[in-house]
Amino acid sequence: MSHADQPLPLSYRAELLSRVLPMLQAGESCSLVGPSGVGKSNLVRFLMRLDVQAQYWNPEHTWMVLIDTHGLVFGEQPDEFAIAELIIHRLIVEAERRGSDPELLSWASELHARLCAQPSAHLALRSLERLCLRLCATGIQLVLMFDQFEDLWKRSPDRFFLNLRYLRDQLKYRLVYLLMTRAPLPTLRENAPATEAFWELFGAHTYGLGVYSIADAREMVARMAARRGIPLDAPLADYALAQSGQHPGLLRAVFWALCEHPELTGHDAELLSVSAVTAECAKLWQSCSVDEQHYMRILAAGLPLHQAHAPALDQLRLTSLVQGDPPTLFAPLFRAYVLHQSGFNAAGVLIDARLRQVWLDGQPLEKPLAPLEFDLLLYLARHAGTVCRRDDIMQALYGEEAYNAGDDRLDTLLRRVREALNESGRTQRYLITHRGVGVQLMQARVQLADR
Repeated sequence: MSHADQPLPLSYRAELLSRVLPMLQAGESCSLVGPSGVGKSNLVRFLMRLDVQAQYWNPEHTWMVLIDTHGLVFGEQPDEFAIAELIIHRLIVEAERRGSDPELLSWASELHARLCAQPSAHLALRSLERLCLRLCATGIQLVLMFDQFEDLWKRSPDRFFLNLRYLRDQLKYRLVYLLMTRAPLPTLRENAPATEAFWELFGAHTYGLGVYSIADAREMVARMAARRGIPLDAPLADYALAQSGQHPGLLRAVFWALCEHPELTGHDAELLSVSAVTAECAKLWQSCSVDEQHYMRILAAGLPLHQAHAPALDQLRLTSLVQGDPPTLFAPLFRAYVLHQSGFNAAGVLIDARLRQVWLDGQPLEKPLAPLEFDLLLYLARHAGTVCRRDDIMQALYGEEAYNAGDDRLDTLLRRVREALNESGRTQRYLITHRGVGVQLMQARVQLADR
């Protein structure tokens, strides 16, 4: 048997699983969060192995049951019957796989047949409750593992999650859930009392399915080389690990690219031009929220972050897209991709319209701008490269009070902004005065962080 055909070693994802699986056995539901390409499917298959489960618990007493919703066909409205029927079906299949008591199997099969003969969401949920109660009464702990749970989270009505919460409360510590999602559930759907009650089960036990450990990354590279029937080139493998940041999907794309074009080793820019590598970076980028993309742009540019960025950074750290202190993007290739997407550079004026912050040549202003000073700079930045008429500026800043404000007020604001940008009336690097017309903020020196 070649290396590629051998089962993954029991040490695969050990650091993560040594924290998660004991929590499940202790009766706590858990959520695993990971962006696209991070290896959720590999982990699901790994967890279904009885020898893996035996590493952490007695698999005869604790059943890991995969609820794969990929094959569900939804109508115009989410079908609670279809979901509940799928869970019942998977429980019966697992009982058959484990050679459960024939009487129990016969009873469960009859329960399922009656349900299919009379499709009803209410009956399906009650049948699911009866089956779980019957199984748990034999001393079994059930772990229902949902892959791509966000599909159900987005499409199913609130009452479905109330029923899941009710079912767990009926069988506290005997029934737990393990969810695989691309992001924490509250970020994927507007919270309601029912969904909040369900999410409470996972709030304290949400874990990031991040990049590979060094050992796992080397194992996967060795498997990829064996799959191709080629000897493992150690320098090439090390370069692939370094450039990909050990992210599973990006590592795979980089390694295959280097196998096809070994001359690209050490040539970062050329490597990013390979379509498969770019596509993997794009998947990661698109899996992030607008706010997360916004802060990754700032990080990629090497600009400092404000404390107010902390919530988004926590999410990015959870999935290992941001690492370290001070925070940095997880991989050189991904940083280059983000820079390419944003066009950011540290030179010039950078404005964060959300947090109302300004950086000058990569450093925050020594003294923050007053509210009207910031509004003035932001207005000019949004019209960068064009000459803004004084009357238009006054109207934007003061509205109906513009004609009562006086020209000297605008002059004072301009002087204070110039001082903050280390300019004077004679050294106009960014703010250019056009006498008798207006003011221009030089386009080449401006980046708007809210784009």
